[in-house]
Amino acid sequence: MWHALITVSTLLFSLHTWSDDKPALTPLLKWHTPNSILLQKHLYKPMPVGDRTRYATCTSAAWFHGHYLALANLYGRHIHIYFFDEQTNTLHLIQEITDPTNTHLHMPEHMSVSPDETLLVLSDALKPAMHFYSITPDHRVSPWPLVSLPQKGLVHNVRFSPDGNYCACVCFDANEALSIYAIDRTHQNSIRLHQTFCDSNYSKLRLKAIYFTQNGRFAILAYSLSIIDSTRMPHESLLAVRTFNQARGTLGDTICTVPGTFSIEDLCLSADEIQLLATNQAHDELLVYPFNPRTGIIDPHYVAHNNPDAQLSFPHGISISRDGNYLAVTSYGDDSCNIYALQNGNPDNSD
Repeated sequence: MWHALITVSTLLFSLHTWSDDKPALTPLLKWHTPNSILLQKHLYKPMPVGDRTRYATCTSAAWFHGHYLALANLYGRHIHIYFFDEQTNTLHLIQEITDPTNTHLHMPEHMSVSPDETLLVLSDALKPAMHFYSITPDHRVSPWPLVSLPQKGLVHNVRFSPDGNYCACVCFDANEALSIYAIDRTHQNSIRLHQTFCDSNYSKLRLKAIYFTQNGRFAILAYSLSIIDSTRMPHESLLAVRTFNQARGTLGDTICTVPGTFSIEDLCLSADEIQLLATNQAHDELLVYPFNPRTGIIDPHYVAHNNPDAQLSFPHGISISRDGNYLAVTSYGDDSCNIYALQNGNPDNSD
C-alpha cells in the first residue's frame, strides 16, 4: 500500500492555495551568521537546486530552555547558542562550538532537542552519523557527544519522539531511509540506543524530514527530490502521515498523503498543532497547511508565505519556541536565521 502511494505521488500536481488574503509574514529579526563562509565562497562548492545554486550555511534551528536558540551551520562546521532578547529583538551569543575533531561537527545538518530539554541530537552529513549531546542547566551544550551512531547514508533530519524515549533518523539511503532508535538513559552519564524500526525509499523521492504529533499517535513525513534529480526534472514533493506506536517505536499505516511541486526540507507543527509548517527551499517559501491532530489529516489547501515580506533565501531548518511565540527559519542562501513573532502559535495570525 505504501509503495503504491509513493509511486502515485511522483505525478505532478498543482494545488490551489488560499493565500490571496493571507497576512504578511515578516521577520522581527534577520540574523546573519558572524564571519560567514559566504565571505570566502571560492573555498566551497556551490550546490544546485533546480536552476539555481546555493551554499550550505545556516542549516538548522532548535529552541530550548525558553528563548535560547541553537543554530547549526553546515559548511561553517559549528553550533552557536544564542539568547533571544524579546525586549530588543536581538540575539546574544552564549556559546560557540567549533572544533570538528573533538565535537564531531564535520558537517552538522539538523538538530532536535529532547522533550525534557536535556539532550540535543545532531545529524552529521559528511561522516554520516547521529551525535547526542547533553544540555546543561546553564543553557549550554556539552561539546563532546555522549554517544555517536554511524549511519549508512547522508543524515538529513533527526527528531525525538514526544515522550523522549525514541529518536528518528532520516537518511539519503535506499536501504534505510528511516530508522527509529529506543533511547536507554539508565546508565549514568551515558545513553544506549537500539533500533526499533527501519524503512526504505520506494521511488526517486527521498525522505527529508519527520515530525511527531504531541499525542504520539502520528508521524508526519516529508519527501522531495534529491539535489541531483532536482536539476533534471520539475520539483516534486510528498507529505505523508503514518500512525506511530509510541510504546514500541514503530510506524504503521499511511493515513494521508499530499503531493506537491516543492522542495520541502524541514517540518514543524504550530503550538496548537492545527497548522503544519514546511520550508520550501526551491521557491523561497514557508508553506502552511491546516492539520487535524486528532485524525492526522493534512488539508491540501496551503498558504505560501513568500518574498519580499518573508525575506527567505533557500530556507532549510525550522523551529517554533516551546511557548509558541516565535518561529525560527534558517536560510542557506544568505547564511541567516529569521525570527518571526506568532500570535496564538500560528504564522497566519502573525503581526
